[in-house]
Order: sequence, then C-alpha cells, then structure tokens
Amino acid sequence: MSQLFFVEVQADSTLTGDVQEKLSTAFRTIMKLREYRVEVEDFRFDAMPKGDSSSFGDYLLQIHYSGDKGLQGDYFEVSSLLFALLKWPGNRHGVIVDYWIFTSTDLEDRQSTESLDSCPFESLERVLDRMNHARQDVAI
Repeated sequence: MSQLFFVEVQADSTLTGDVQEKLSTAFRTIMKLREYRVEVEDFRFDAMPKGDSSSFGDYLLQIHYSGDKGLQGDYFEVSSLLFALLKWPGNRHGVIVDYWIFTSTDLEDRQSTESLDSCPFESLERVLDRMNHARQDVAI
C-alpha cells in the first residue's frame, strides 16, 4: 500500500546554515541505513511559513512510503525513522527535537482522481489548509 505521510518537524535550534538541506541529508542517511525494512520511495522537506501560530513545527516533511504492513505497521515504520533523528541524551547527533505525524493519504485512492505523472507530493498550501481544517474540527 502506497501512503503519503505528512509530518510537522521542529528542527534543533543549534543547526546553522541551510537547515532544510541538513534535515534532508540526515533523513536520507537514516533512510538508507534502514532501507532493508522501510520502503520510503521519496521525501520532501518544506519550510513552514513564518508567523503561522497554528503550527509548532519549522518544517513539513512529506514521506512517500510503500509498505505492506497495514496503516498501523506503516505508521510505526515511519515513526522509527523519525525517532532516529530525535536529539536526546542518548542521541546527541539528532537534528530534530520534536515531530508530529499529522495524517497520511492512500496514494492508490488518490491516483484515481488526480494525475500522479509527476511527483506525488502535495503543495504546502494544500497541506496547511488541511491542517487548519483538522484543528478547527477538534477545537473545543
């Protein structure tokens, strides 16, 4: 089953320079170390808009994942990749301090209604709109 996971990521504040590229390099490295288990087809980091108080993360990570473990198993596999990036006393080389897997989309369902001739990633604006709608739905 092919999924597109949407993850808000908070980068470590000690990262300098091109933080987006450093996050991509770190994720690519972890992905290659675990590719025997985790079927990540592609991924993309987008910087979150400045001044957006509704999100806690600095970056939006979209992960194109094709697994066969069912949604819960796929979610666990993606979480294991993100956990490897976390900075904590046991992993001082981590590049993120927090993450939130916001949602996922089944790409097979999406293919029937949208063209996927190009990259399967969604635009940042569309994902932010989705996030805002979800937050309004759960707001008390």
